Amino acid sequence: MILLATIALLLTLNLDKFTRGGASFKARSTEVEHELGRIRELQEGYRSAHGTYASSLDSLGFRTMPDAVFRYFIVHADSFTFEARAEALRDFDGDGTLEVWRIDHTGRITCERKD
Repeated sequence: MILLATIALLLTLNLDKFTRGGASFKARSTEVEHELGRIRELQEGYRSAHGTYASSLDSLGFRTMPDAVFRYFIVHADSFTFEARAEALRDFDGDGTLEVWRIDHTGRITCERKD
């Protein structure tokens, strides 16, 4: 009986660690990929209307959800290219590293730094 209780406790601790790091990464990546994809769609519409990509999210009318876990911003924009980034608002696993994602004008989304 004590052995079963010990195993259950160890599984609970490991499950908590997995949820903070692994499963929640999947949820975060889904959010950030959706939002960066939305920025790209808005950028393409803006470029069609103005002949250049927008240099700010305000120009695109982009707003995040109140419970967003990333901050989004435009790094670079001109007539031919743009780059937008998403930076985590908190350190998810407590290691001192913030997660960073990016998208460019081709629509390629990459995780530059995983937390």
